[in-house]
Amino acid sequence: MALKFFPRIIGLAQGHIQFDLPVTQVTPALLDELYSHQPEVDHAFDAEQTAGSTITRPAFAPVCR
Repeated sequence: MALKFFPRIIGLAQGHIQFDLPVTQVTPALLDELYSHQPEVDHAFDAEQTAGSTITRPAFAPVCR
């Protein structure tokens, strides 16, 4: 999504800049390499851990004008 809206993309991994490039130079292979080092998220585990939990809402909602 960022590729559609921004002129440059900065790739970060473990708090370090991996690349800072114009959007025209960011390739799928470059993004695959960046995200290949990210830990996998186990959504099934998340769902099991939050099953039955109560969602709390703020007592007031901010008003945007």
